[in-house]
Amino acid sequence: MVERTAALAPNRLALLTPFAPACNRLLSLPEETRARLDGTPSNRLVADLRQRAAALSDFLSIDPFRLLDGLDVPIRRIAHAHTLAMRAWIGFVRH
Repeated sequence: MVERTAALAPNRLALLTPFAPACNRLLSLPEETRARLDGTPSNRLVADLRQRAAALSDFLSIDPFRLLDGLDVPIRRIAHAHTLAMRAWIGFVRH
């Protein structure tokens, strides 16, 4: 990788500058985390991270106003309370 980077033309090398902070963050990760990443090809890592980000985005879209943010309750109990509230609301609307 170093040889390939050194062989870049100056204008192409300048394109790598924005990656410096990210590289520093990667190097400051705990050794165990870096060891897991060392054997992972970058395209696979990016694909996996995009998938995880999409899943987290879907999860966060459940509560767009972050009303549940201050609750220290398991999500299962919140879902149960929501189900009960919706049943009550449906019963209220029907009458």
